[in-house]
Amino acid sequence: MPPTHDLARLRRVRSLLAAMRASCSAATWSRGVQLARSGAVVGEADEGDEIVLRVRLKAAVASPQVVLFPSEDEWSCDCNFREDACPHACAAAIALKQARDDGKPMPGLDEAGKPPHVAYRLQGKGKKLLLRRVLATEGRFSQFILLKRRAGEPFGRGRVRRDRRARTVGSVQPS
Repeated sequence: MPPTHDLARLRRVRSLLAAMRASCSAATWSRGVQLARSGAVVGEADEGDEIVLRVRLKAAVASPQVVLFPSEDEWSCDCNFREDACPHACAAAIALKQARDDGKPMPGLDEAGKPPHVAYRLQGKGKKLLLRRVLATEGRFSQFILLKRRAGEPFGRGRVRRDRRARTVGSVQPS
């Protein structure tokens, strides 16, 4: 059985979720659920009364930062959404609750408690050179962009396409 302070923290997160759900539309909540299920939320800091998370968006340059205040049933997000609760804040709260239910301190962290980082992998394939940009965590990486180009061709002329087949590609080998 979890310690009493962990149960109190879990109750505060559930209370925050209920307040957030009541202050947003069904469409906003649904988008938040989609973001949370896709693994887009990564925890950055937990100071007890203030929890900072980021929500990674595929088409965005910057990831919105969400700050949750579970003891006060309050939240903030640096996006400019028109409702009190934006999809990013909903996703952050949902992912935090799921992580706590699973016994993890924060969502999106690896076993060592570190967030993923961007890494690059080069691979020769015939006359083509493949550059893979990946999200790497301890021991694993997930491919999210594949850049194909012919050998000797400048990178600015390469063909960029998303590789939808590859989610988890393999293990990161130390260099």
